[in-house]
Amino acid sequence: MNTDLKKMENTQSNLTFVKDQLSEYLETQGDHLLPLIAEKIREEPKLSNLWGLKPNKIQKENTAMMVEHMKNIFKEKTNVFKYYSQTQLELVKIAGQYAIQSAGIQVMAQITVEIEEKTKIVTKTIEDGNIEFMASRSRQLDDMEQYRTKHPNDTFGIENYQEILDNMMTKRKESIQAVLSQFLDSMQKKQ
Repeated sequence: MNTDLKKMENTQSNLTFVKDQLSEYLETQGDHLLPLIAEKIREEPKLSNLWGLKPNKIQKENTAMMVEHMKNIFKEKTNVFKYYSQTQLELVKIAGQYAIQSAGIQVMAQITVEIEEKTKIVTKTIEDGNIEFMASRSRQLDDMEQYRTKHPNDTFGIENYQEILDNMMTKRKESIQAVLSQFLDSMQKKQ
């Protein structure tokens, strides 16, 4: 196996790990996961760039500082979801690149165009869906705050509303996973 493919496998493994940890964090809000995520970010330049962190800054920061930084970012569940989605999309791109790299030279040009086109479609579909989902979630959070202001003693109603919003986030996450699983399965068939 050539070096580029090995490097892609490593990157894919790191991104998959972070994606899985972010998914668990979305469900549990478990701060114990943050040091694990921070370590992978430090190892993987794609993640540091994806998350807007400068690699030299990451190398200088210790894990505790990174964990505090992530806690500040993740105070809002939508930020965790954003990074989860970005990590998922990066996995799609890597899967496409991996399929291109591992394909034979004779069919590479033909498959390259098809894979790049499908990657763009999947990425656009997920990004457009996320924009729509986040706008809807923002409106729903505003509605919930208005309800909370008008009915401060209705903790049952407020908790139910929050649970519904959390369930919607879970469903969106599951739908992204389904789309990406289909895409990754089709990439496997190309190899």
